[in-house]
Amino acid sequence: MQHGLAVLFVIFNLFVLDGHSEFLKFGPCLFGWKRSCPDPHIKFYLYTKKNQDQPQEIIPDKEKILASNFNPQHVNKVIIHGYNSDMHLSHLVDIREGYMQTGDYNVWMIDWSLVAAGPCYPVVVGNLNYVGACAAQLMNTILNVSTVPKEKTFHIIGFSVGAHVAGYIANHLKPHKLSRITGLDPALPLFTTTNVDAKLDMSDAKFVDVLHTDALVEGKAERCGHVDFYMNGGLEQPGCWNGNLLASFQCNHHRAPSYFAESITSKIGFWGWPCEGFFKYIVKKCPPMVPDVLMGENVDQNSTGYYIIQTAEKSPYALGKNYEVVSPNKLVVRRLTSHSGSETITYPKTKYIEKLKNNSYFPEYETA
Repeated sequence: MQHGLAVLFVIFNLFVLDGHSEFLKFGPCLFGWKRSCPDPHIKFYLYTKKNQDQPQEIIPDKEKILASNFNPQHVNKVIIHGYNSDMHLSHLVDIREGYMQTGDYNVWMIDWSLVAAGPCYPVVVGNLNYVGACAAQLMNTILNVSTVPKEKTFHIIGFSVGAHVAGYIANHLKPHKLSRITGLDPALPLFTTTNVDAKLDMSDAKFVDVLHTDALVEGKAERCGHVDFYMNGGLEQPGCWNGNLLASFQCNHHRAPSYFAESITSKIGFWGWPCEGFFKYIVKKCPPMVPDVLMGENVDQNSTGYYIIQTAEKSPYALGKNYEVVSPNKLVVRRLTSHSGSETITYPKTKYIEKLKNNSYFPEYETA
């Protein structure tokens, strides 16, 4: 009897309903139990040109939104953090600040850190559908007050597990179709399912663009969008190895939001070349080709396929175009010599014009 009471005592001390009585608490882990939106564990913060450094916390209420600095004429950028993180992650702050510098937007930061805490990864993944539902409630309210064409109202940028939150938001917004989702190294663990409703995929928006920087470790290797950019091949990032394996993996993973943040303000841009697939690149069957395709905020939303992009080891990471026509008779090709450098070679344009037309590659790259 005493043993049974002891077990019950342990259970009730491990599993207790929190003060809001909607989540089951197990140590630092909160699992959605009696779920209802809005929920105080999932917070929404608005930034505009009027309040670039002092966010306004907003609830999904039409009057509250209209009484804030929200501008119904502006596009909405929605930024979502990942596991064991929050909206103050420096790389995500860089994305927000990039938008403040370059345009007039309603920038929303979704902070779901209370239900994304470590070391509770399986529990966090179990909460994603609920987080998506609460975020969709806010976004439906915005759709009712925004004057932006509905097909252009939202661009969601999700990092790691946050990329899959974007997929769940898309599920809950149906029949409305999101205009764009950008997935920044979508998380791999527990997302190997074939169920497209349980992960980010190209059906979640009219245009889904994805960056891969830590494939097969923290990030997915499989294509997730209409266009997927495998940065430096997608496996590891130059400048990340420091002798500590775990720290290097984290650095690789976090390069995705860093690259995207830089793309918002970069003058030269991140340009990639087409490849048939991840493993083609691994076995060195994807030499640089033309034409280049731009990655990042200003990507051509008609782009499709799989692209490889090389970067520098440290910021600024962008290397610019792989080739440039500098005159009617001359073509300058940037040949990468290492992760940290490149050289440019000027060729007679006539020698390569047919290769440009045929989407072929420069054979000199093969010896780089």
